Amino acid sequence: MGVDRLLDMIRTAVNITGDCAVTCIVAKSEGALNEDIFNDVRAGEKDEEIHFYSQVS
Repeated sequence: MGVDRLLDMIRTAVNITGDCAVTCIVAKSEGALNEDIFNDVRAGEKDEEIHFYSQVS
């Protein structure tokens, strides 16, 4: 059981890496990849701003 847990973590890491690579390849081929953001080393530092608007009837 202890060995399977380690192997499962490795399989998960490989799966996620493959999914990310394929996503980048498809986005690049479709012209949807913004390379300025992709290459920006500070892209993940700023928190996303979410604005909620109430709809009053």
